[in-house]
Amino acid sequence: MLINKLKHSYKAKIYILLVSTISFFANYYFGKIGLNPIDSLAFFDSSFMILQGKLPIRDFWAFSGIFIDFFQSFFFKIFGVSWRAYLIHASFINFIVTLSFFFYLSEKKIDLNLALIVSLSFSFLFYPVSGTPFSYQHSLAFSYLSVLFLLIGFEKKSRIFFFFIPFFFLFGFFSNQVPSAYISIIVVLFLIINYVIFKRTIFLLPFVLGTILSFLVVIFFLYLINFDFINFFTQSIIFPLTIAKGRIEGSEYAYFKLYEKLSFKDLVLDFKFIHFFLVFIIFVLFLNNKKKILPKINSYEVSVLFLLLLISFFFIYHQLLTANQIFIFSIIPFLAGITLAIIKEKKFLLKNFLLFFFWFFFLVSTSKYFFRYNIERYFLDLQKHNVNIAIDANEIDNSLSGLKWLTMIYPKNPGKEISFIKEALELIREDQRSLMVITHYSFFSSLTSRDIFIPNRWYFGISTYPTKNHKNFNYYKNFLEKKFIERKIQAIYIIDKAGKDMFSFTDFLDSACFNEKRINELVLVFEFKNCNS
Repeated sequence: MLINKLKHSYKAKIYILLVSTISFFANYYFGKIGLNPIDSLAFFDSSFMILQGKLPIRDFWAFSGIFIDFFQSFFFKIFGVSWRAYLIHASFINFIVTLSFFFYLSEKKIDLNLALIVSLSFSFLFYPVSGTPFSYQHSLAFSYLSVLFLLIGFEKKSRIFFFFIPFFFLFGFFSNQVPSAYISIIVVLFLIINYVIFKRTIFLLPFVLGTILSFLVVIFFLYLINFDFINFFTQSIIFPLTIAKGRIEGSEYAYFKLYEKLSFKDLVLDFKFIHFFLVFIIFVLFLNNKKKILPKINSYEVSVLFLLLLISFFFIYHQLLTANQIFIFSIIPFLAGITLAIIKEKKFLLKNFLLFFFWFFFLVSTSKYFFRYNIERYFLDLQKHNVNIAIDANEIDNSLSGLKWLTMIYPKNPGKEISFIKEALELIREDQRSLMVITHYSFFSSLTSRDIFIPNRWYFGISTYPTKNHKNFNYYKNFLEKKFIERKIQAIYIIDKAGKDMFSFTDFLDSACFNEKRINELVLVFEFKNCNS
C-alpha cells in the first residue's frame, strides 16, 4: 500500500527519503573508517583490471565474487577509480535492500514509524559491517531480495516480482555461492508448496520466464567474454565444493573443521539474539490457534514463518562454515519486521507483555551490534584499537582520499604501514619489467596504472586456492605456470608482513629460479635468474 500512501501522505514521502538517504550514507560513512586489506580491498584491483581487459577466472584465480568485479568496474567507469566509487557501490546495495525491506513492511500496513525504525536498524547492521564491497554481503543482499520479492509478489498478487527472483539467484550465486544457493533452494521449495498445497499459480509464468532468461544471460555473457567453460566450472563450482566438503568432513587440510564449531558458545551464545527471535517465531507457531493465547494466523502466514526459520538456520550454518567474523546480525531486524507484520493486528492474551520483550530484545541487540561493528569496527578486527589515530589514505594516493587508514597489521602505527606501501608503489612505478604482485593490498595495479599480473584474489591457503595435496593442485599449478609464461614475468613482488609464508609461489613455479631481495618489513622482491647460474 506504499504507492497509495505516497499519493496522499507527505509523511510516507519523507520516510522514503529518510530510508534512502540514511541507508546509503550510513554505509558510506562507516566504510571510510579503517580496513582489513584481505576483505576490504578484494575487489579494488580486480574491478580496475576489467576496464583494462583482464577478467576474473580467465586471467586470474577468482573462485567467487565475479559479479562484484563486473558491477564495481561499472562504478569505476562512471565515477572514476577511487575509494569514493568503491563505497558508492556497497552503499547502493545497502540502500536497495533496505528500501525493499521498508517497501515490504509498508505493504503489510505496519505503522510507518515502526517500519522506519526496523528498516533503519537493518540498514545499520547490514552492509556497514564491512563497508566495502564484500562477497558474503552481496550474496546475503540478493538472498534478502529474493525473499522480499517472493513475499511482496504474493502480498500484492503481482507477477513482475517473481520474474526478478531468478536474477537474484544468479547475482547472489556469482557474488558468493553460499548462502545464496541455500536460500535459492528454500525459495523454490516455498514456491512448490504454494503451488501444490495452496494452488497458487500466479508465480509460474514469470518465474519460469525469469529462469530461462537468466540462464541465457549467463550463457551469452560467458560466450561474449570468451570464457573457457572448464576453467569457469572448476573455479566457480568444483573448487568451492572442496572447501565446504573439507570443513564438513574435518579434513586435515581444511582451514578449520565444522565439528570444532559445534560448541555451546559457537552455536548458542554467538547467535543468542538471533535465537531469541527464532524462539519467538516457534512460540507463535506452537501456540497458533490456542484460544486467546495467541492469534489465529492463516496457513500462508504459517508458511512464511517457517520460511524465516529455514533461512535463519541456513544463515547460521553458513556462518559456522566461514572463516570470517559474524556478518549475519542484520537477520535480527529482518526477522523482527516480518514477524511483527504478521502479528501486528491480532488480539491475543499477554500481547503487550510479549511485545514489550520483543521490542526490548530488538533495541538491545541492534544497539549492541551497531556499536560493536560500526563504531568499534569489529569485523575489521579493530575493536581493541583506537580508530582516532587513523590517517587519511590520500597520503598513499589521491584516489584513496577519504579512507581513514588503520589496519590490524599496524594498528598502533598506521603511518609506518603507509610509508612501506608508498615505497612499494614507487618501486613498482619505476620498475619497467613484467611484474607479478602478490598482496592483500589489492590496489597496486590501479594506483600505478600498470598491467600487473595478480595471480589470485585472495591468498588464504587452501580456503582460497588449491595448495599441495589438494586434488585441484595440478590444475591450479598449470593455470599459474601458463599465465606466468604468457606474461613473461621477470620479477615478483610480495607485499605482506608474512613474506614468503603468504604465498609459496615456488610450489607452483618449480622450474623458475629467483634472487630474493628484502626492501622493508612489508616488501620482498624476487628477480628471475638463470637456474644454472
